[in-house]
Amino acid sequence: MNGFKKLILTSAILAASSSAMAMQAMDDESLSATTGQDGLTVTLNTNVTTSIKWIDRTGTGASGYGNAGGVLINNVGIASNGLIIDIDAGGNAGTGAGTRGMLNIGVTNPNGITINLSGSSIQVADAQNTASGATLAARSTTGTARDVIRFATGSQMVIAGASGRLLDIDLGSEDDNFMTLNGSLGTVSLTGMQIVDATAGDAIGIGTLTLENLTLTNASVNVAAGGLVINTGSGLTNVNVGMETVTLGGTGSMGDVYLMGLNVANNTITIAAHP
Repeated sequence: MNGFKKLILTSAILAASSSAMAMQAMDDESLSATTGQDGLTVTLNTNVTTSIKWIDRTGTGASGYGNAGGVLINNVGIASNGLIIDIDAGGNAGTGAGTRGMLNIGVTNPNGITINLSGSSIQVADAQNTASGATLAARSTTGTARDVIRFATGSQMVIAGASGRLLDIDLGSEDDNFMTLNGSLGTVSLTGMQIVDATAGDAIGIGTLTLENLTLTNASVNVAAGGLVINTGSGLTNVNVGMETVTLGGTGSMGDVYLMGLNVANNTITIAAHP
């Protein structure tokens, strides 16, 4: 037994000695690759279904439509498998008034996102202007709704999966933007959409709408006195848009329409509530 113990001890010493001989100093690049980073990673497997109602309590200025109105988005389902959200916070090492921080949220979409629109619709309706003390169900009650946009059975929107970040969001960043957006949506496809004439019942239909090369570079969102200000940053470059099996009112198709190499320069969009 003592001989067996000596054999184990000798083997351990030899192994330690050989490991020591193989050790060498790590450079900064190797060290950074092996050092953990503070932050949070959230992986989402989601399947959410909801309906949305927006109630305009004051109506419009048009004659006969001064009562409250509602916009209804019915039965939308969102499913993701392994959506990854990385959350980090940092500072700019400034001093005094120049010291700032930033919250970074990175969204990676390796397996794609599917928005189920089968049988969904966007509708308009007269709304019941119920007192604020009532329940949410009562306050969002509407009259008979009419379709404005309708989605056929089997309709869905798909944001294809990709290895890179779908979106990189900086909040409170050093460039004074409330939110800075970078990322690539890759290919987005939408099937079975119809824009409906509520009176006649006919529609403009698109069998499949596809957008390729949707990339955001230094796009920004700011909150200003005039409203929400969205800037497209460096713009959209070389975007391809395909509208296939386009119908106009009747059942026959006019064919397919493609916009290739669409470039959208730096644009600013301001969204503000009515005063």
